[in-house]
Amino acid sequence: EFGKPMRIEMTSTASDLDEVMVVAYGTAKKSAYTGSASVVKADALETALVSNAADALSGKISGVQVLSSNGQPGTSPTIRIRGVGSINASMDPLYVLDGIPYDGDIANINTMDIESMTVLKDAAAAALYGARGANGVMIISTKGGDYNMKTKVNVSAENSFNIMSDFPEFVDGPRYMELYNEADLSRNPNKSKDQLLYSDRRIQLTRDGVNPYVYPNVDWQDVIFKKMTMTQRANINVSGGGTKVKYYMSLNVSHDSGLLNTEKAYSWNNNINIMNYTFQNNISYKLTPTTTIRMNMNAQIRQNKGPNINSADLFKMILTTTPVTFPATYPAQPGDTYIRYGSDYQSSDYLYPNPYAQMMTSYKEQNANTLNTVIKVEQDFGFVTKGLKANIWVNFKNWSSSSYNRSITPYLFRAVGYSEDSPLEYDLERIQEGADYIAQSDIARSSDQTFEFQGNISYNRQFGLHNVGGMLMYRQREYRSDVLPNRNQGVSGRFTYDYGQRYLAEINFGYNGTERLAKKKRFGFFPAMSLGWVISNEKFFEPLKNAVNNLKVRASYGLVGSDDLAQAG
Repeated sequence: EFGKPMRIEMTSTASDLDEVMVVAYGTAKKSAYTGSASVVKADALETALVSNAADALSGKISGVQVLSSNGQPGTSPTIRIRGVGSINASMDPLYVLDGIPYDGDIANINTMDIESMTVLKDAAAAALYGARGANGVMIISTKGGDYNMKTKVNVSAENSFNIMSDFPEFVDGPRYMELYNEADLSRNPNKSKDQLLYSDRRIQLTRDGVNPYVYPNVDWQDVIFKKMTMTQRANINVSGGGTKVKYYMSLNVSHDSGLLNTEKAYSWNNNINIMNYTFQNNISYKLTPTTTIRMNMNAQIRQNKGPNINSADLFKMILTTTPVTFPATYPAQPGDTYIRYGSDYQSSDYLYPNPYAQMMTSYKEQNANTLNTVIKVEQDFGFVTKGLKANIWVNFKNWSSSSYNRSITPYLFRAVGYSEDSPLEYDLERIQEGADYIAQSDIARSSDQTFEFQGNISYNRQFGLHNVGGMLMYRQREYRSDVLPNRNQGVSGRFTYDYGQRYLAEINFGYNGTERLAKKKRFGFFPAMSLGWVISNEKFFEPLKNAVNNLKVRASYGLVGSDDLAQAG
């Protein structure tokens, strides 16, 4: 009934503090964890109308900045965890995909395949990664099915509309000329009107649009950029399991197109056109009641087409190109086999660049493929002692890319032979001889391979009010993109203790080496310790639990490093 008071109650289905989150080489109960970590779940990522995991993080986690230098599709944003960790080397966090450090671009990981993303922010949380944890760690876990689960098929399709926001407003040609004259007079107040660059007659002819080729009034924003474009994404995934097998398989297709206002003038249409195909295949098999074999495979196919100049550079060009110096193009003449682009002499040996010509006369296509495979064998040694487990991981990643570009030298013209008394009559002077044939580069190819092995043994057990845990791990890694590979090797360990979920302690260490440093200086020790006190679990706090249901204080100290050193120039 309209106007009748309504009572609405919101109840939680599960305690957020009882959640188990993925941390460095293991899991931890959120309420008992003393490091600084934040988790984003799948539902928060899937609702973000973006086609990559990096953009989906924007605004989701405190202390994490997602910065985009430009809005061009296919450009990965910059991620910073608690600011800048270095002044002369990489500042990017370490990405970990399904437990294995991942050297690829997380922007290429499909958000629909992600179960959760955990960000480790402080040294206590990242110390196990030692020489690779200085800039924080981002752990990505992909989805999986479940045992004894009916097959479930999910299909989704999205179409989003992309528009320019907060684009600067530019004055038109007449107002630009008036402001230019005004600025000139402010610097040279003794100048007469006849000495100013733009006469009142020219300003009026431009305002009246008498001849846009002699007195142009170009809105370069409209010439270069469109107002709106669309992005499409489709996903199909299948998950389920039986008594011994569980699985998750997905195919994701996304299409991004840019806001460049291009047309097919040559043998290419060079508006930004990006096609992404991502395959995810996660399978777990119980070989015995205590032995499990897992395989996670991620395959990515990328095709990126567009002009051989990025949108940010085009934007910079329209900032420095006046609306009144030349038009984008001049009308075609009978028999023309080329486009007459506008320009003019900036000096005796330098021509003004035409942003429209720069955009139209170059083309680039890049194709990239990534295959990342992880095989893991887990063994539960509960038959020896309860809580004892071990696992071995092997990871292989291969990335390859090929690209080429095509271009044609534009014909540039300027208007001559006109006057303010006869603005309709003009001639065109060719000031740059163009090419009649397209030039094409060779195909540039590049690739890299990563092989990683790691094994760990862990122990977690509850003894009354005492909960103890420990982990010891060995790992080695080889990354090769040139003749000489980059190699890492090390051991890491962790010990955790909590008493009655009130008093918490954790000790971590990483002893890691890298061949990028000189002999006898290649290994470093990275310890960390954290303490916590859950005050809300104390008996004296019970009267306050209706107002504050969880109160924990913690402190941590640790060392982490980075072997991603700046190369000598």
